Amino acid sequence: MTIQDLGAIGEIIGAVAVIASVIYLAVQIHHGLRGYQSVITQETTNHFSRLQLDIARDPVLSDLMYRAYSGADLGVFEMRRLGFLLSSYMIAYENLYAQHCTGMLAKGSYEARRRSMASMLAPPAGWHWWQSNGIYSHPADFIAEVSVAIEDYRASKLDAEAIAAK
Repeated sequence: MTIQDLGAIGEIIGAVAVIASVIYLAVQIHHGLRGYQSVITQETTNHFSRLQLDIARDPVLSDLMYRAYSGADLGVFEMRRLGFLLSSYMIAYENLYAQHCTGMLAKGSYEARRRSMASMLAPPAGWHWWQSNGIYSHPADFIAEVSVAIEDYRASKLDAEAIAAK
């Protein structure tokens, strides 16, 4: 075996090592992204759980949310307080939307939160806040997404009511 033969074998071994390294790197990147997605999902869950728990612990906020969801008329002070709550939620929803658009949040996780978001903004008090404040506080693509989500929610609610009436 000549030195050239040994050199050729060395090149083949080197090429295989490079390919193996690239495959290993791709696997590691995939695992890293999945870990990051898991952290995003966990942090999202924690954030919404904390908001819900804070509302549940406060009888005034609980009553306000119930009345807002049920379509009751709210006073000026109550609308302002509801606005602060909705603003907090919408900042979180905007982040979810951005994470979803970049592929860092699973579609199922996003869709569940999307319906929840729409259910908050579809009743009259939520809709009023969104139209008078929310649409001025978020990027255009998110505003468009919220509008479609609300339309989807209202359509599904009408479908459910039609089925229940049969």
